[in-house]
Amino acid sequence: MKKPDWILISDLKIGDVVEVQTRNTLYTMKVISPKWNKVRVNSNGRHITRETFASVVGIIAEDGTPLRGGIRIGYSSVLSVNNDDLVLSTTQGVRVNGVKVLPSMSD
Repeated sequence: MKKPDWILISDLKIGDVVEVQTRNTLYTMKVISPKWNKVRVNSNGRHITRETFASVVGIIAEDGTPLRGGIRIGYSSVLSVNNDDLVLSTTQGVRVNGVKVLPSMSD
């Protein structure tokens, strides 16, 4: 059985650190409220240049189904930062607490 190619912030714990490598930028998120998909985020890119509060809005799947609070390989996640939506470039890889979780080792 193939493992899912996504993670949900709501499945993580307060204090977990999620690193999302997109095509262009590495985003580092510290989970502060899994229930509400809230994180503190920083990046090495130009849109987020210092740690700030954000919500992981999620992604929209090809069939139009939302994956709220989700981060998925091959898709652009959306963060809500200062009441503005920031669409990230395509997710290439994800680590949680320093451990590679996406793509899975079997991919």
